[in-house]
Amino acid sequence: MLNEQKKREHPRLETPIKVFEPGGKLIGSTKNLSFNGCFIETKEHINNAFNISFLLPPEYRNVNALCEVKWSNNSGVGIAFTLDIKNKTILFEWLFLKGLELEQSR
Repeated sequence: MLNEQKKREHPRLETPIKVFEPGGKLIGSTKNLSFNGCFIETKEHINNAFNISFLLPPEYRNVNALCEVKWSNNSGVGIAFTLDIKNKTILFEWLFLKGLELEQSR
């Protein structure tokens, strides 16, 4: 049986990052994050399609994404991102660097 990471198109990075609506209202926090989506821990009611923004530490570069809810449970929602090229680049670079940091710490 394949483990959870092998079934995914992109590996997930376990990291808590606060997620906001475009107006600045806190939606929740990521439990894991990948190049094409994340799980947001939240008690908020979330529509099927919505916009979010989040800041990637330590530089706190802003990422804006159009999201689609793929599934939900009592803890939050699993979402897929649609990103423009600028936001794709920011997220890809950050995930790549975080992945290198994790490998070096092992």
